[in-house]
Amino acid sequence: MAPTDPRPFTPSLHSPSRPSVLAWPAWRRAAVVVPALVLLWLAVAWACTEVAPL
Repeated sequence: MAPTDPRPFTPSLHSPSRPSVLAWPAWRRAAVVVPALVLLWLAVAWACTEVAPL
């Protein structure tokens, strides 16, 4: 049986119980973004280091 609605099912990405990240205060957005950037910077720095042969 084919569905009568031709549009495919797409779940809503915005939940009314969870506010958007853009609605967060600036300090909260920074608290989420800064650790991620620090980890990324450390990963790049670690990948760029030359390991001395043993």
